[in-house]
Amino acid sequence: MTPWWLPWRARSSRWAGLAAEAGEITLTVVGGGTGAAQGLLAADVQAGEFTAANLGELVSRNSCDRAHCVLTLEPGAYSLFQVERPPVGEDELRDAVRWKIKDLIDYPLEEAVLDVFDVPPRGQGQTSGTVYVAVAHAAQLRPRVAAIQDAGLRLERIDIAELSLRNIAGRVSAPDEAIALIHLGRHRGMVAIARGQTLYLARSVSYGFDTLNPVASADSDELGLADVDPGLEAIALEVQRTADYYDSYFGQASVRKVRIVPGLPSLEGLASHLGNTLALDAQLVPFEELGMLAEDIDAASLAPGVLALGGVLLPGEGS
Repeated sequence: MTPWWLPWRARSSRWAGLAAEAGEITLTVVGGGTGAAQGLLAADVQAGEFTAANLGELVSRNSCDRAHCVLTLEPGAYSLFQVERPPVGEDELRDAVRWKIKDLIDYPLEEAVLDVFDVPPRGQGQTSGTVYVAVAHAAQLRPRVAAIQDAGLRLERIDIAELSLRNIAGRVSAPDEAIALIHLGRHRGMVAIARGQTLYLARSVSYGFDTLNPVASADSDELGLADVDPGLEAIALEVQRTADYYDSYFGQASVRKVRIVPGLPSLEGLASHLGNTLALDAQLVPFEELGMLAEDIDAASLAPGVLALGGVLLPGEGS
């Protein structure tokens, strides 16, 4: 999502990614080139509200003053709609879509900050006729923008969780391979399906790695249903529903792989449960697999803010 007051993203040797959730701010600093040459220079978490003071501590601790910055909004900080694509050119699309969402939001239209990206076609040779519209309330974005600027970062782009996950999916799958990616924050999560650089759909789940109790283990197939945490069942059901919708609506080959981020050991039971119940190749994604985790960075410190990392990854440039 690129508000009108922000320039479009340009390449630079150093980028800072920011994300917030559950009273924590996560900062990731990426540098050393683009694509597979990128390196994760820092991953840090600051407890507290999204203020210039708290951001300033992060920036100071990680020596990233004046780094280019991407803010990835957490689910709940924006709305994502699918609407009919207006019959206008690309240069008029955003303004035309703005009028289509005026009855879908509960604040004045002039306070809506939005971005538009295409819904993939339903089959080969077809056009979808619809677009995704990400919408946020400018009044809620302004304090964050001011805090970032006051903390000494150069805000270049505001992104959304779905596109951050799209970037991560591109790192852990082949260019033409459809993959279901599960992201779990502390208290909530998301299931997204992407293929190459294209996001097809995403749905929220009401569990996170702090609220999930994955009793299932490597031998979970020997456990009775009553022994499995309801959260595992809920996530498995959402993955199945999302994959079924992808197959039927978009007419694409079935999803065979599921990858889970963050790749915390506590989520091994979730991967095992999905593999056993859905007969899919379900695995955790260690941060090392993204080719960006330095030896001296604790992966657990990055777990609450993996969306911050996805925001600074360039799509389609995975290893």
